[in-house]
Amino acid sequence: MLEEAFVTNEERYRASKGEKGGLEQRQEEERGRVDDMRGSPMGVGTLEEMIDDDHAIVSSTTGPEYAMTIRCSGAC
Repeated sequence: MLEEAFVTNEERYRASKGEKGGLEQRQEEERGRVDDMRGSPMGVGTLEEMIDDDHAIVSSTTGPEYAMTIRCSGAC
């Protein structure tokens, strides 16, 4: 009977504290913060030549040239 009472009380205590959900929620929040800090990697480049309406040759600041797909928002 004591074991049952102890287990029951522990389950109530954990449920009232939200231990399981709280831990998962904190982990999810921390993952979100890390993702925010990482951000999106961006590189600076120079447009060298337009191939067609959707592709161009771009040179990076480190030297190599890349053939890239161009995305345009708005009137281009």
